[in-house]
Amino acid sequence: METSENVPPHHIDHQEILALKKLLWGATIKSEIFHRWDQGFEFSENEPIALVQQQGGPCAVIASTQAFLLKNILFSDNKPDTNWRGLEDNEKLYFLANSICDMLHQVSTNGQYCIVQFDSGNDSNMKIGHEEFHSRLKLIKCTSSKEASKVIQNSIAEYLCQFGVLLLMYSVLLTKGLGIVKKEMEDSSEVLIDSIHGHGSQSLINLLITGSAVTNLWDGEREVCGLKLQGIPSRSPIGFLTQLEHLRYTEVGWNLKNPAYPIWILGSETHLTVLFSLEETLVTHETQAQTARRTFARFDTECNGFITIDKFGDLLKSLNLESAPDYVNIMKSRVDEEGLGIIMLSKFMEEFFPNEKADKSVTKFTLFHVNCLARSSTENKVEFIEGQAEICDLPDVQVLGDTSNIRTCLMTKWPTIELKWNNSRVPSLN
Repeated sequence: METSENVPPHHIDHQEILALKKLLWGATIKSEIFHRWDQGFEFSENEPIALVQQQGGPCAVIASTQAFLLKNILFSDNKPDTNWRGLEDNEKLYFLANSICDMLHQVSTNGQYCIVQFDSGNDSNMKIGHEEFHSRLKLIKCTSSKEASKVIQNSIAEYLCQFGVLLLMYSVLLTKGLGIVKKEMEDSSEVLIDSIHGHGSQSLINLLITGSAVTNLWDGEREVCGLKLQGIPSRSPIGFLTQLEHLRYTEVGWNLKNPAYPIWILGSETHLTVLFSLEETLVTHETQAQTARRTFARFDTECNGFITIDKFGDLLKSLNLESAPDYVNIMKSRVDEEGLGIIMLSKFMEEFFPNEKADKSVTKFTLFHVNCLARSSTENKVEFIEGQAEICDLPDVQVLGDTSNIRTCLMTKWPTIELKWNNSRVPSLN
């Protein structure tokens, strides 16, 4: 176990280990579920910068790490000058270490970093159980991102070994703080890894890609049945789209649909994959009108397309518009001309943002998709599938035959998207 000379590792407090295990796995840890997660980060032989998932379960960590890896390779200041798909081993490890640092940095609330390592001893090739694994965990605490980066770069080989995925996940949780994670999750009975199917929860996914362990996907705070529930607080570096929104089981907000980089985690009902593009104009800064629509949606808790008149003043105040009582009363008659006691979104936008410009972002672009789960790939080869996307002008100009899961998922962001995948290889979300 290699470490920085100035930061010696020490054993993790027993009570903290118990709290960590309970938060992640619940009251008991099933060996079968644990062993689906005890893999290291592995690069594909067929796509040098694609990660490989060996079994169903740890896609929350592997897909998130893949997304940050792509962010660093494609969009960082240190991005490679050579072919980004053909990096050498030392380059891949450098960017993997930077990606791990990114994921820890976004959850560090007090400038401290907790890096969990495993003391493999002399039996690194043995398959050990969860009790032995937890008894051998050690912790390095760093007080700066520079120090943490040095430790991770020096010990990056450990993340390629048997427990690499778990070590990253444990490091993220301890860096964030278990108490803060539980508070953000809101539901005290929730665990981060499903005890039956072994999948990571939405709270775990959100924590890894946004730094917040909230359960919901909408933007900001929302009141539901008298309860204030938290969503994604701000624009995230990595986005998230889900087929469940197409099925109307959930709502994904602007923050996740428009991340800082054109990289999205795609969610099916049981798995996570990664979509990305080199076209940076796919993600734009939010306009005032878009902010207004997003804020209106926060007050429209039941997604009816309207709000009750009593929320009008608070809506204006949230948008930093004039909200003096006399002004609010005057404007009520303009946005609710029929006196029905409701304000339609369309009427509100027409009154306060009449010059809203149509979105003129790029309409044709190249997309790449990767499913890290080997068994879901053709001939078990994990590689990028490339395709061409076009955003049509009219919703009714669509290819009726394309009902693929990936298209219906992407329609939640681009309702009129059409896709043509190279060699007719339609990617699988499962």
